[in-house]
Amino acid sequence: MTPLSIINDQSSPGLQDIQSRLSGIEARRIAIIKPSALGDIAHTLPVVTALRHRFPRAEISWVVNNVYASLLKNHPDLDDVISYDRHSFQKDWGTGIDYHARFFRQLFRRHFDLVIDLQGLLRTGLMVRASGAKWRMGLSSAREGSRWFYNIVLPDDLWNMHAVDRYWLAVDALGVGNMTKQFKLPNLEPERKNWLAKLAHLPRPWVMMNLGTRWHTKRWPVNHFAILSQHVSLASAGSTVLVGGPDETQLAEQFTSYWSRNVYSTVGKTTLRELAALLSLADLVISNDSGPLHLGVALGKAVLTPFTCTSPVRTGPYQQPQGVVSTNVPCAASYVKTCTHMSCMSELTPARVLPTLDILLRSWQHYTA
Repeated sequence: MTPLSIINDQSSPGLQDIQSRLSGIEARRIAIIKPSALGDIAHTLPVVTALRHRFPRAEISWVVNNVYASLLKNHPDLDDVISYDRHSFQKDWGTGIDYHARFFRQLFRRHFDLVIDLQGLLRTGLMVRASGAKWRMGLSSAREGSRWFYNIVLPDDLWNMHAVDRYWLAVDALGVGNMTKQFKLPNLEPERKNWLAKLAHLPRPWVMMNLGTRWHTKRWPVNHFAILSQHVSLASAGSTVLVGGPDETQLAEQFTSYWSRNVYSTVGKTTLRELAALLSLADLVISNDSGPLHLGVALGKAVLTPFTCTSPVRTGPYQQPQGVVSTNVPCAASYVKTCTHMSCMSELTPARVLPTLDILLRSWQHYTA
């Protein structure tokens, strides 16, 4: 079977044509390239299980940034996790070039038949090309020239499709898009038991709050979260469990200066797998649009999220629109990383979020694992 040769949008075939051309493909070695970030990795999880269904005897690998590799280790539908150090150039250019040369050789020696790039950046496009795979798949929305390294370009709608559905186009192209999307993670039972023992003294419901996010424009004010926590305590007698990485310890300290009753902080005290285990114990997850939100969704948790500069259509909690409260300012969902006025933060008040919180608190038992 001859690989599709796609040069530009005008010559690109539609998804049905791609499906017909790929109907007989039998790949033995497959690589998913999705190095980051945590939320995007959560959005990609259904693709892995669908590929395992489509190619039950294939060797399936995932190329991921080394900081996230532990979350995918021993995934039931993966054979290997290939760690990538995206910070290799921070030491010096010589070190970075040497690392990438060795990394690209490693990919080539794997003899992949099918490589799927769901990141769509120059560095991942170079990975695709270095692999030497016969089938090199990516999305039409890929940036930085990465799509020129693909020979199968999947037409997608970046602005009007959820990330989960965009990544699922790869599954559609391979003829198994009618499968139910499954969000599987490795066995977290040891970590779950450990954190269950630590949380046992706290009254339920356990409402896990993530205060941080990389973009300042997505970060709802800490005092707003504290008001929600106060409401959880007074309205349901429940507890707030703060989650997050070491970079968010200052936010946690600020939070407890506003409100500390029935608050237990795990910020900076968990590995990535422990974070996932913690979230699996949640009765409700409240978070900005960031990794813990989407990891909570993948774990089947009810979520509540304030949306400011990003779009729920693209990256809202998948199939949980009832958990989104969005700002109404004219520049909502602008995807800016810096802002001079941040009017969305004052417009999206806790008072607007509390009615949704009350609904979720009344039904938290239905989401308890």
